[in-house]
Amino acid sequence: MEEAAATIRVEVREGALSIEPVRLEEPGRDGAAVVFHGIVRGQENGARIEAIEYECHVAMARVQLERIARRIARAHALSELVVLHRIGVVPVGETSLYLCAVSPHRPSAFAAAQELIEELKRDVPIWKHARGAHGIRER
Repeated sequence: MEEAAATIRVEVREGALSIEPVRLEEPGRDGAAVVFHGIVRGQENGARIEAIEYECHVAMARVQLERIARRIARAHALSELVVLHRIGVVPVGETSLYLCAVSPHRPSAFAAAQELIEELKRDVPIWKHARGAHGIRER
């Protein structure tokens, strides 16, 4: 019997992320939901900042993220995978990346989350620039 494909949600957009509590599509099937919030820190390369500005070509970034998400969901037998990436100016303390990997067992959910984050940083065309304490954009 072939396993059902994972439910995948990918968004790349400006504005606060619409993060909802984990709601399993089929309660009783899954035993793990790993949730990750990438939160903008108050320092970048040792300097104090007020925000990070994320830039991308939205359609291109979304296509790449969806491709990666589908591959990782299959490789780790996930049932659900949500990846939300915020672009534009994200102030210190706010979430720029939200990820939720759902699977029957915790090792695959943790591994999928870690792999997706590493591939996103390496292969998805989203660039970030620090905004200094005085509104200065630093590259």
